Amino acid sequence: MGYVRMSNEQLSSGAKSGNPGSSPYGEVRELLLDHLSYPAGLFDERLIGEADDGLSGLIPPIVAPVSGDRWCVVDGCKRLAAYRTQGRTQAPCIIIAPSPGEYDLGVLRMRLNRWRTPAMREKVLFLRWLDRWRKNKPLARVAEAAGISAGECRRLEPLLKSREALIDAVVQGKIHPVCAQELVRWDARDQDAFMEALSGLEPSQQTQREIAEWLGELASAEERSISGLIEEIIVPVAAKPHLNAPQRIAKIHEAIFVRRFPRYSAARERWRKAAQSANPASSAIRFVPNPYFEKDRLEVRVRVRAPGEAVGLFRDLAAISAEQWRLLINPGGLGTQ
Repeated sequence: MGYVRMSNEQLSSGAKSGNPGSSPYGEVRELLLDHLSYPAGLFDERLIGEADDGLSGLIPPIVAPVSGDRWCVVDGCKRLAAYRTQGRTQAPCIIIAPSPGEYDLGVLRMRLNRWRTPAMREKVLFLRWLDRWRKNKPLARVAEAAGISAGECRRLEPLLKSREALIDAVVQGKIHPVCAQELVRWDARDQDAFMEALSGLEPSQQTQREIAEWLGELASAEERSISGLIEEIIVPVAAKPHLNAPQRIAKIHEAIFVRRFPRYSAARERWRKAAQSANPASSAIRFVPNPYFEKDRLEVRVRVRAPGEAVGLFRDLAAISAEQWRLLINPGGLGTQ
């Protein structure tokens, strides 16, 4: 049916330049789809619904001979899956000749995909594969072959040996990658309890990470299981129907913080009494401390409806003693440590 003539050097250059039409030297031939297999460790059929290379029907899959009339797909796995879904029994393929070794084949597959942004699951697959071949080289260094930056490599590295259920949660956006770094240390039961308890609540990355870290610290300090703490602290709040998702997350976050830092609850009550005593008009003036008294900072919110009211309220604020202001702004001894 014809030939495509291009060196592997040209192929790598074309892949890096963003040209998805580049192909290695090889014959274009109709092959039986039953004789084609996905590359071991470099493709997951769940990617079919998670990523699209946009090339289906445009460029034939690129394959390499395995043995006899069997072939391994180097590039075009999702296209092959689409052909099978369509009920096709054969399709044109570009055959690499001669076939590279297993390592070169894997690197070639990654380079062929560098013109697009790989899906999260693909990045994990690529890094797992590279981890097996990297010998003594840092993973962040060899990750460049897959177009994965050193920073993202470090962020995803904890997932390489994690359960598929946790990877699924990260791919689906239910667990933030930075939080997964904490969860990979937990056993399966604790991971499942955490993911189930926060399902549908969509906490921010920082909030989710803090909840996970504090649960781990509490479990160690109290010699309790993480799943037991989740059942005791998180589940009752998450089940309250009168609260919306942000309200539930806020209450869960606060409940775990208070449990993790027991001095905070008492400190907050002392500050509340000091603010109540100093406030000359609680209906119009509100004192807002820095969250958890982490910094010496106080926000004063004043609501006025008329010039005269403003003059009176600010006169009342000016009458608050310096000692009272000090207690509100710098409540010494009210820290959380």
